Amino acid sequence: MCLDADCLLSNDAVKKAAKYFNNPKVASMISNVKIMPYNNIVNFIQRLEYIVGFYLKKGLNTTNMEYIIGGAGSTFRRTVLEDVGFYDSDTITEDMDLSMKILKEGKQNKIVFGNDVEVWTQGPTNFPDLLKQRYRWKLGWFQTIYKHKSLLFNLNKKFNWQFTLFYLPLMVLAQVLFFFEPLLFGLVIYYTIMAGAWKIIFFLLAFYCILYSFAFLGDDTLSRKNKIIYFLISPLCYFTMLIVSVIEYIASIKVVLNWKKVINYKENKHTTWSHVKRITIK
Repeated sequence: MCLDADCLLSNDAVKKAAKYFNNPKVASMISNVKIMPYNNIVNFIQRLEYIVGFYLKKGLNTTNMEYIIGGAGSTFRRTVLEDVGFYDSDTITEDMDLSMKILKEGKQNKIVFGNDVEVWTQGPTNFPDLLKQRYRWKLGWFQTIYKHKSLLFNLNKKFNWQFTLFYLPLMVLAQVLFFFEPLLFGLVIYYTIMAGAWKIIFFLLAFYCILYSFAFLGDDTLSRKNKIIYFLISPLCYFTMLIVSVIEYIASIKVVLNWKKVINYKENKHTTWSHVKRITIK
């Protein structure tokens, strides 16, 4: 099990994590990561984001299409790590790179999500640090995809075709379309105002409200009190995620401006990154 320096494990996390490896096909398990609570808007936004994001990983369990094993609480079968040569240091997101190396070994390697394995981590506490974090994630994502681009549309029978032909290309397409999101968002708002079709906005907000409500109510690790609180504020979640999208968009633009760092990843004998400011949370 790998941990980041700012992680805390629930008391039974290791015991619960080990049970997933009773299945001999499981190569790695992703823990259910939560953000440690802290009283400011940046922390609150990340708490909502992590609950929804990790809840959606449940759906990928049944299709073996998960491809990002985060650093916090990620657990591996040792023999698999030995087979792929452990971590590389030529990309800035070594955890995602390791995930792709495991998937390249073949579809017999399953990456599963351990919903009941709780790990707490401290997120950035201000917007500049949040941008710094997301830029690192974006840059590392593009480096890793470029490094393992041979998986895209790969018809080799040893791979999961749902992943190589559908899911991975879809994720790449989503990143490309993301650059046009402000334009598309502006057009929707413009035509909604011009046509007076306010139902579009209503249905859009209702869709996100329902999505987040399912995530909050379906998270078995949340207390009943927290489920109720999060459910009541679910109508506001679209706007909090909009803030995250703005941060992610700025990070994406920075990646484009530094595109040479993506295609020249092989020149990185050892990639490092600066940490964000940490605080003491009681």
